[in-house]
Amino acid sequence: MPRRVLLTGGSGYLGGEALYQIAALRSTGELPDLVIYTTYFHAESVDKLKALGTEPVQIDREDPVALKAFIHEHDIDTVVEMTDFRWDAVAPPVIEALGELGGERRYIGHGGAKIFASFAGIETREPIYDDADPLHAPRGGNDIFQVARDLADNYATAQALGAKVGVKVHNVLSPTIFGRSHTFGPQTLSIHLVRLVQIAKATGHLWRWPSTATFALCHIEDLGALYVQLLKRPDAPAGFYFAENGSFEWTKLSKVILHDLELDETVKPATEIDFDAAAAAIGVKPEQIIIECGGRMNIVGRNGRNIGWQPKHGPEEIYQLAGADSKWIEQNIDLNDKSFFIDLRQTGMPKHH
Repeated sequence: MPRRVLLTGGSGYLGGEALYQIAALRSTGELPDLVIYTTYFHAESVDKLKALGTEPVQIDREDPVALKAFIHEHDIDTVVEMTDFRWDAVAPPVIEALGELGGERRYIGHGGAKIFASFAGIETREPIYDDADPLHAPRGGNDIFQVARDLADNYATAQALGAKVGVKVHNVLSPTIFGRSHTFGPQTLSIHLVRLVQIAKATGHLWRWPSTATFALCHIEDLGALYVQLLKRPDAPAGFYFAENGSFEWTKLSKVILHDLELDETVKPATEIDFDAAAAAIGVKPEQIIIECGGRMNIVGRNGRNIGWQPKHGPEEIYQLAGADSKWIEQNIDLNDKSFFIDLRQTGMPKHH
């Protein structure tokens, strides 16, 4: 019997990369037993999703009744969810529906590892491991990223619900993501890099923010590969899966970007005025700047590696890729566009090797 998968966000930065890798494996005879339904928002996506061997469907993800009805009607085995990072809109009704069907069912969802960053109240500099009850890592009260506590509660609620109804819940958490996605959608580069270029071009500087040092990262190809590995391994245990392939230094990355934009490479400690200038450049509140381009995070993913996931990219690559991509961003996009989704599909993008 084929396994029936519902995947959301198939035209996104992450979902598009995962679909690309799935399609490549199916073309070589791997993953032959998957029937994949993919959600879409725009009609222009339909033919592209079909070309990747999926069946495009429209479902209102904010309608729990519609979500449950689709899962029941199509006897879905696995849901791969990449749009609800808060885990409060899609996860609860979907996990419930999968549980109602009975048998071996799984929910694989994407979330943000920033809940384990210094700005989210994490005070320890020791590694936080995904197989060692990460939600109970020491957390202080000085957290700028206040939503982190809500996210942690939502992740814990989903895991508990899955255990209650007999559904395996895999929570894939990613830190800073870098690299070029194979998505056919508009967001082919990480928004983090775009934001840094916007700040640098608007102010002429990048700064060192408080409590900022090294930060975990993951190449988009490796992140997509973790989802593929989870699909390959129905026996993978429930729990958290940190997608990380090392750490990078914010100051070093800032200097690379400034160099390739032909700006002063000095990275000074930020003042209150600098917070205001950087925030104005990307359209956020000053206190949110450190969430966008700073902080400290030390996480280690062991669960993915234990099921055969092997990251191919090293952390040093972020510096190698940032230079050419920064220059391309400067020359090809509207740096005054402060929206989260910026169309990066123009031609002439530098190739990554």
